Amino acid sequence: MKTLKYILILFAAGLVFQACEKNDPIPGQGTLTGMLTPFNLLAQMPDAKVTDTLMLRTVCWAVNDDISNVSFYYQGFKIKSYSVKMALTVNNQAITAAHQTDTIFIDRSLIRSYPQAGESLNDYYQTIENAYVIICPFKVADGFTLAVGSNAEVILEMDDEIFAIIVNQISLQMNRANVLSVFPTAPVLCFEFDPQTGSFTGNLTEFGIEYVRTNMTREILIQHLAEASVDDNTRGSIESVATIGASNASATSARNFRVIK
Repeated sequence: MKTLKYILILFAAGLVFQACEKNDPIPGQGTLTGMLTPFNLLAQMPDAKVTDTLMLRTVCWAVNDDISNVSFYYQGFKIKSYSVKMALTVNNQAITAAHQTDTIFIDRSLIRSYPQAGESLNDYYQTIENAYVIICPFKVADGFTLAVGSNAEVILEMDDEIFAIIVNQISLQMNRANVLSVFPTAPVLCFEFDPQTGSFTGNLTEFGIEYVRTNMTREILIQHLAEASVDDNTRGSIESVATIGASNASATSARNFRVIK
């Protein structure tokens, strides 16, 4: 009986050891894929506000259990759509301008690498997952900050290039009455004159259009502004990169999120 008891104890101990050791969850992965690259899966993340903290979670393993490090990166882009409406009319229609910026890229930047100083990647091994499970806090960076505000705030927020584009659109729509209401001392060369009728046509000359472009300031535009708005479409992405030490082969998993107000 004692012999049977010892056999049962050894058998039970063997089962516990098997349950605790780090087995390859996909046996023969390298043979199947032809590449000894790690498996790496980053969990999906929610939309977030700037300064929110996202808990990035990635699960990874490798055939030979030789992942050297796991790193997290962020990057993104934004597109701003501006809309301006003036308190000036031509033929009872308000003068308007609109512009959508080219894509503004938020550079790829390192969030954190694991293991950190004084750690081992084994510190992140979870038996139930049979893999390394790393949870990395990420505070949504200031580079993702949305453009906010309306009316005068929008005019003050736009950069010089966008302001010049908006002013150019406005200048092409203005007539003599508009210019004289905004620039009462505008020179006569600004206005088209018809010698046959002996009167001004109401149109601007090229000189007049350029005069508006040169002399329109943010303060003057705001004085004659009906409304202005900006729609800021900002998206971010997170990458987790698991790297094999000996071969430097790596696997990247990426997830996107939208920045909200």
